[in-house]
Amino acid sequence: MDKHFIILTKLFLILYFTGITCGVCYRLTYAETLENCNDNASLTTASVSVMLFDNQTSHVPSTSNNNADTQDNATVFQQPRLSEKYSDNRTDKTGAVPVEEQDFDFTEDDVFFDPFADNATDAAAQLETIPDPIQKYNRAMFVFNDKLYFWALKPVAIGYKFIVWPEAVRKSIKRFCHNVAMPKRFVNCLLQAKFKGAGVELTRFVTNTTIGIAGFFDPAKRFFHLRPYEEDTGQTLGVYGMGPGFYFVWPFFNASSGRDTLGMPFDILLDPLTYLPGLSQFRLINNTSLTLGEYEDLKAAALDPYIAIRNAYFQYRESAIKK
Repeated sequence: MDKHFIILTKLFLILYFTGITCGVCYRLTYAETLENCNDNASLTTASVSVMLFDNQTSHVPSTSNNNADTQDNATVFQQPRLSEKYSDNRTDKTGAVPVEEQDFDFTEDDVFFDPFADNATDAAAQLETIPDPIQKYNRAMFVFNDKLYFWALKPVAIGYKFIVWPEAVRKSIKRFCHNVAMPKRFVNCLLQAKFKGAGVELTRFVTNTTIGIAGFFDPAKRFFHLRPYEEDTGQTLGVYGMGPGFYFVWPFFNASSGRDTLGMPFDILLDPLTYLPGLSQFRLINNTSLTLGEYEDLKAAALDPYIAIRNAYFQYRESAIKK
């Protein structure tokens, strides 16, 4: 028993000092690069709520289910530029040019969208969106997941929040689960040839597992400014040129696509929490307790929550692949 204790103690000390050494070396090597990227990193968060993930173009969803595909996007209005070259005889006593005599110089860069014009549908069609050929099925699954959230997940999360009331504790649990899921991010960084990201993930794991006490704390981010690379198999397939396919809503899993559905089994296999019964469900409840109210706010703000979630999901995934 004493020999085993001594061996475990030595192993912990080795990992501890290895984590410190890796963090310091990485910080010294990439300090300037990380400082320049910190400002840009803040721009990649805060577009959508937790269920959409966090990140994009503003849109106005349609209130109609039948023609949602052609009316679920908004178009930016820009005023046309007026010509500044006017002759003196075209101005009135105040020096203003009559409206009927003003010259409107349009270029290809000008965007002036008239929703009542004949080409309104063509202009709206130019806005990229994900195909949704099975919308009736997807809407049925959306309603199912919505009821599941309000009738089951939310009440359980509220009760859990009441028991584990300190938010700091629940955030530490979230960090622990995120740290354990490192293999999924590490492997996909390698598959995408993001070797710097793979090194960051490995360094973060060693540092947070040792100094951060099994990942309950995140000293790698706080002291060494090492931010995680949120990579998954769906993004890897997108990097290699696979399109999103069509939109698909999974019961219990919510928004997805053909590409992300194909990558989902690999992400599940790469997540160590999958092999520990009950921990994946516990992670879901804990994360939900930290975001109570966000989904409700989204539904209240959207004319058609289904369209809002579909567009936000597609925009977030495409943005993640282009990083």
